[in-house]
Amino acid sequence: IVERATKATEKDAESRAQEKKKEHADASFRLYQMVEKMDKDGSGTISLSEILDGFHNMPELSRLLTLMDVSEEDLITMFELLAEEDGSASYDVLVDNLERCESDD
Repeated sequence: IVERATKATEKDAESRAQEKKKEHADASFRLYQMVEKMDKDGSGTISLSEILDGFHNMPELSRLLTLMDVSEEDLITMFELLAEEDGSASYDVLVDNLERCESDD
């Protein structure tokens, strides 16, 4: 009985871990899509003005960043650290670093 319960618990934990991994991948994909949508000039990178516009005008992005505990000030600071000399950041760099904010909680 104990052995069966242990196996069931292990299987349940494995199932939860797989579900969490899928949720993370889905959230990452949605975040990437939002960043891509914010790229108004189609440059393939995002500027500070584009991300701030998204922060203020895309409710889904605002909710997600709020859940991640990322304020507008945090977003500006992060962007300034990530931006290239031309004042832009690639989608991948921005999304990767936003995900790190979430996983650092």
